[in-house]
Amino acid sequence: MKAPSYSRWSKHAARLAGRTRTFNLAMLLILGWLLTGPFFDFSDTWQLVVNTTTTIITFLMVFLLLTLPINIKLQTKSVFLSYF
Repeated sequence: MKAPSYSRWSKHAARLAGRTRTFNLAMLLILGWLLTGPFFDFSDTWQLVVNTTTTIITFLMVFLLLTLPINIKLQTKSVFLSYF
């Protein structure tokens, strides 16, 4: 049985989000944002960029984390049923 597309996407996204490279990329983006602060005179727009970005990422990660236990439960159940 083929998994629904969201289920496949969420598993792939979870694998990517948990990698060291992803964390390092996030740290580099934050460092780049910090270094551009003086260039933009630490304006409200400069702050709004990082606030909006982090809000969107947090919102998406919540849904991703909520689907992971469901995926694990379904995988465990299918392994258990295929054993018998």
